[in-house]
Amino acid sequence: MRFLALPCVLIASLSLAQQPLTSLPYTPSLDLHAMDRSVQPCQNFYMYSCGTWIKDNPIPADQASWDVYGKLTYENQLFLWGLLLQAMCASRPYSRSCARMYSAVSLDCGVPAR
Repeated sequence: MRFLALPCVLIASLSLAQQPLTSLPYTPSLDLHAMDRSVQPCQNFYMYSCGTWIKDNPIPADQASWDVYGKLTYENQLFLWGLLLQAMCASRPYSRSCARMYSAVSLDCGVPAR
């Protein structure tokens, strides 16, 4: 039961996720598409520099705030979830046993099976 602790934590925290990530999405350190060029930089530099990012990334319903670091943390959790599922399924030669194990972990965590 002890080996199920980490997957339980990740699955419980990601219960709203559609599916795990198999690779991390690329996010440049300077994202020119995040800039809102309709705003004058001398009037409101914050909205000029990241206004489009704010419009494209609304605050999720289960979060009090949302920023680049919160999004990065969420994407990292999805990626780790995908790695754990891959490792779990690779260790099981049959896909049915992998699906049963995933269902057992989901039920132990209180997450509904999909």
